[in-house]
Amino acid sequence: MARRTPRAVVATAVLGALVFAGALGGAALTRSQTQIAGIPSVPPPPPPSTGPAAGGCLREPCRVVGAATLGDTRIELVADSGGMTGRLRIGSPGASRVIEVGGIGRLVESGPLQCYPASISACLVRAEGEQGLTGVVVVGRSDKWSKLERPYLSTAGFLGLNNVVADSGPEVIAAQCSDEACEYGVYGQVFTLAGTTVGCTRQYASTAELPGYPSVALSSARLGECG
Repeated sequence: MARRTPRAVVATAVLGALVFAGALGGAALTRSQTQIAGIPSVPPPPPPSTGPAAGGCLREPCRVVGAATLGDTRIELVADSGGMTGRLRIGSPGASRVIEVGGIGRLVESGPLQCYPASISACLVRAEGEQGLTGVVVVGRSDKWSKLERPYLSTAGFLGLNNVVADSGPEVIAAQCSDEACEYGVYGQVFTLAGTTVGCTRQYASTAELPGYPSVALSSARLGECG
């Protein structure tokens, strides 16, 4: 795959003070879907849950399948029976906010939750969907958290958060097949949290050869246009 001139990235202001009042678009699923349009608005996040639903459990038995601490904020991913429905429980047990993150498939057994601390922090929940590895992102600062409405997709089995460009939050890195069955290699596709495409890497023989795998780390200098 020929390397092209890197695309200018303009993503630093997109998650400012109004990030929680509007929905941020999802990711393109293939190279041909690199433009995100019609990002819908969503209502402000609900107040912290204090009733029975605060436990984050809809259908017993439930269990915590992932956890992270960002500053003084505790985040737990609670999976219902079968792992088909998940919820992020954010904050202390007595005054936690619960955010639904289901509907994307069966939560992966190994590492379903990844969180990245930054000025605008983000958590990625990963599941096996019909088209491949699917993820949803929840972004937050302090006690204000919101889920991005559209999912991200990897056709080559890797989704992760990492800082690729010099901005206030991480980017989403997705491994994509160069062809339908990944027989001719894979490439890394990078998205801002707003859902716009930053760029794509060159082709690699397999997902495991992406730089830094399994904690894939890319720099903007490695990216070219996706075509």
